[in-house]
Amino acid sequence: ALHLEHRRGMLSAFLDALKIPHENGLIAEDHDMKPPSAATLKQAASTLRDQFPEDEVDLYLATLYVLDRDTWAGLAPLLK
Repeated sequence: ALHLEHRRGMLSAFLDALKIPHENGLIAEDHDMKPPSAATLKQAASTLRDQFPEDEVDLYLATLYVLDRDTWAGLAPLLK
């Protein structure tokens, strides 16, 4: 709820960087989600860190990883 209520801009920026279709930060229901490559995730995370507070980015990325380790496994080496 924290991210959806207060950080939709960050969610949208991350999904845009990954070229994942979304509705205001929520992945489109009809999108066949596949794990992004580690290189793509690294670039998207870097983009977020340039635009948003680092602690908020870290919390968001950690949340993705904890909620779905199969899809977001490539985030593990990027977490602090």
